[in-house]
Amino acid sequence: MPTETENYAYFAFISYSHKDKEFAHELQRYLEEFRLPTTLCEQYPKTRRDLNPLFRDMDNLVAGQLDDKLKEALAASHYLIVISSENSAQRNGDDRCYVNEEVFHFLFLSDDPEERLRHIIPVIHRTHEEIDVRTCMPPLLRLLKVLGIDLLEHGRELCFCKVAATMLGLDPQVLLRHLQRQRQPHLPYTRYYADYVECHDMPVGIGELSEEEAARRRYHYRITYRNERPRCLLCCNSAGTPVKPELPWLAERPVGMKLEYNDEGRVIRQIHLDRHGRESLACLTHGRSIEFRAVGFGGFRTLSHLKHSNRLLLKQGATNAITGLSLTRDSAGRIITEMFRNVEMMPVQDQNGIWGRRYRRDDHGRILSVEYLDRNGKPHPNREGMAGYAFTYGEGGLQEGITHICYSMADGATPAAGGQHIASAAAICHEGGNMASICYRDAEGNPCPNAEGIARAAFRYDERGNCVEESYFGADGARCPNREGIAAKAMEYDERGLCIRESCLDTALQPCRSAEGYAIVTYGYDEHHYQTRREFFDEQGHRCRNVENVSVLKLTYNEEGKLTHQAFFGEDGKPCLHVDGFSSGIAVYDENGNFTEAAYFGVTGEPALDRGLYHRRIRSYDTRGNLIRQIHEGTDGSPCLLSDGYSGFTLSYGEGGWVTEGYLGIDGMPCMHRDGYARCARLFDSNGNTIEERYLGMDDRPCLCKEGYARLSRRYDDEGTITEEQRFGLDGHPL
Repeated sequence: MPTETENYAYFAFISYSHKDKEFAHELQRYLEEFRLPTTLCEQYPKTRRDLNPLFRDMDNLVAGQLDDKLKEALAASHYLIVISSENSAQRNGDDRCYVNEEVFHFLFLSDDPEERLRHIIPVIHRTHEEIDVRTCMPPLLRLLKVLGIDLLEHGRELCFCKVAATMLGLDPQVLLRHLQRQRQPHLPYTRYYADYVECHDMPVGIGELSEEEAARRRYHYRITYRNERPRCLLCCNSAGTPVKPELPWLAERPVGMKLEYNDEGRVIRQIHLDRHGRESLACLTHGRSIEFRAVGFGGFRTLSHLKHSNRLLLKQGATNAITGLSLTRDSAGRIITEMFRNVEMMPVQDQNGIWGRRYRRDDHGRILSVEYLDRNGKPHPNREGMAGYAFTYGEGGLQEGITHICYSMADGATPAAGGQHIASAAAICHEGGNMASICYRDAEGNPCPNAEGIARAAFRYDERGNCVEESYFGADGARCPNREGIAAKAMEYDERGLCIRESCLDTALQPCRSAEGYAIVTYGYDEHHYQTRREFFDEQGHRCRNVENVSVLKLTYNEEGKLTHQAFFGEDGKPCLHVDGFSSGIAVYDENGNFTEAAYFGVTGEPALDRGLYHRRIRSYDTRGNLIRQIHEGTDGSPCLLSDGYSGFTLSYGEGGWVTEGYLGIDGMPCMHRDGYARCARLFDSNGNTIEERYLGMDDRPCLCKEGYARLSRRYDDEGTITEEQRFGLDGHPL
């Protein structure tokens, strides 16, 4: 993009016949009044904001030769705009073609005529289509076969816009869309990008794409604007269908988001969307902090990620989950550090044992490195001993060139090779922005297998940007099977870009069965893109059963997109039993979207047991959405006992983080757990770690569990590892 024009007194010289002076004046006025739209200024900060100054000779040339003033102006101009018409291409009465001479002097007053030729912009001004474009070109441009911008073909607006875009090094269609939207800011419009970053919690696109370019990429981002503000963002495939990116460095991004603003124009809420457009999470932004809220249940509610331990579901609003972030930002509003916070805004760890992250970014806002932090904001390794990772971008960013993900240990060294401890990964992306391959290396730079058992994966795409083949290679460079037992897989897609067929291949690229028991699987979808059918086939293309004893799976959803029915069929298309012992199952939800009931049935529709345990599972919730009761019934509709000796359980939530689980017998009354207690009360710290357990009998007094103690206490280090465990007897004394 040309930005260094300080050596030129004029940005452009307008060459024309004075018979075309009205058109020349019109073009000059457009270029002098042109201002780059604000949105493009933000996207291309090094690009000029205007096209001034311009030079246009106001006087008729005297017979004989160009005067020194015009020669100086030509030499001092960065661009030459040639208004090419029958008038400018013809010789005058003195047998001279002055526009042609201006072209000659613009080219050859320079030491680099070839470079100057690239700075000539012919604008073809003809009155009707019968006029040959070539007859409008000055002889020298006709000889050099320079192409021009045809006013008659494009119309005035696009023609003038193309001139401005050429001078600025921008895509004319992109510039035109921005100019049109600037004139009508209240109308929503959508732009396409290769990537984006967030500034002041607003998505800012990087690498704007045309619709044609977006239609060739496996992933791209669509940002919808109104009044020059982003209102919605979606990650889409080449067909425009919302998708979740499979690239590891994009795993934490939502499929989409909607943005809400206050009167001052500040983002106050991001609402995350899943691939079906459903609202999944609300992020309430407060400048220096972000608060997470679950969407649904009568509006927004405090989010506490559910954790499951011994059938214990922690209540919504407990202090054991990440419910917000405290932030520091740079001058552009981009997040530099984020520290995890619980509902009480106290420091809390994530599941990997870190308390926060620090980011280093480039001029575009893209992440260059991520450093893991402890509760005090100091460098701190995760549970695997890694202290962070870094990216380097090839030419064009993630969409082209090479991206390295380098993992570093707490002491600054890189991890040892083997399994999940790769030192770096290099992703090579081709010109269209799709990842062509990714290679994994150890600390010495040698290829090494990742957790899936492969050292390199290669990808091939169709003309629509759909990945049609994945191949896997070992450290020796030869094809090798991954953990699923396949060396490659081939995919086919429908017009929405949804995968409808997947074939497993061996090292010779022949069909083979995966560890899941099939060689080919096909998929069907409804109009909302929900997967409604799967069919499994062997190497010869005949229906076969997978490891779950299923040949065909059919799925049904409600209006909210929740799974309500699943059914299993054999090779003959008739109902068959899943390995868990049932042929179909249903799920029921309440008006708040809480799962309330599941039931299972046999091949003829008769009640069946799930894993031989129960036919029906029923749940109840309190007004805050906390699970408070779950019971299990047999095929006769009566309560049934599970293997641990109870038919159901209740949950109650006390002050200070205590959660008590009680057990029910088939009569609905309290009963003993198989391990010797009727109730278990647990206390959790802010990280969700169990710091105390108490066992109670039917009389609500302390009792001994199966292991011989009545109370258990634990302490943890900053990484969540148990450092001390103490057991107590019925008398309260340590054992």
